[in-house]
Amino acid sequence: MKVKWLIENFTGDNGYEDLIAEVRNQGMECIVLDIRNHFTLRDGLIEPNECVVFQGSIQLFKKLRSELFAYPLGWMSDDNYLCSRYYPHFQKFLFNDLHVFTSVAGLKHNKWWFYAHLGKEALLHIRPDGGDKLFSGQLIDLQDFDRFFSADDVRCSAKDTDFVVVSTPKNIRGEWRFICTNKGEIVAVSTYMYHGKRTYIPSAPTRATELCQEILKVGWYPDPIFTVDICEDNDGNFWMMEFNSFTSAGTYGANKKSIVEKVSQIALEEHTKKFKNHGEYL
Repeated sequence: MKVKWLIENFTGDNGYEDLIAEVRNQGMECIVLDIRNHFTLRDGLIEPNECVVFQGSIQLFKKLRSELFAYPLGWMSDDNYLCSRYYPHFQKFLFNDLHVFTSVAGLKHNKWWFYAHLGKEALLHIRPDGGDKLFSGQLIDLQDFDRFFSADDVRCSAKDTDFVVVSTPKNIRGEWRFICTNKGEIVAVSTYMYHGKRTYIPSAPTRATELCQEILKVGWYPDPIFTVDICEDNDGNFWMMEFNSFTSAGTYGANKKSIVEKVSQIALEEHTKKFKNHGEYL
């Protein structure tokens, strides 16, 4: 049995084009969802119980997960990507080392307290608790705060009941994405931001790699395959930024051959295990 890949190319980014090309280069079928087919999967392209891997947006993955009987399809154990779930395991590595969890309503109500106790130069760093990207984690100036959390700002879809992480602001020099497994392996890596500019290079500084290895040694993994984002501040310190689901994470300049080989291997192992356990595997 071969893995069938289902890739949503919604950005036109070379990372997705290269991933598609590598899947096909390794002799596997790749169905591409893009503007040409209106991001819609045609009936009959995926059979029930096929071994399928999806890579694309969170929104489309959740839709397909509710419609298809393919497996494993993707890896997105939603609760494991809550900062409130994994922060306690990695406190000493966290970029957001001084932080408070609160609801959006609580943040609004206690705005002045947060800026007084965690703010610097009228700035706070605020990000969603979950990995579903209600808004991008960012620095928010006091003068922009009310507008950012109003219904008029398209950058933020968080509701008053959603939880956020509020932390002290820091400057970032560089950012790197590591694709990792629950066996403590680093599959591939890419630089994706340096000095505020998108920089896609299939490598990372030694200290970033060493920090990722330390994080993996903790032994807490959100999924069989996932990403770890590492950053460097302006003082040359390296920190853990966040975990992301591989299913919805950009791979940027990371080695696509290594990614396709490892992800396909994991998918086949999970598929075989599931259907053997249920007496359905042929």
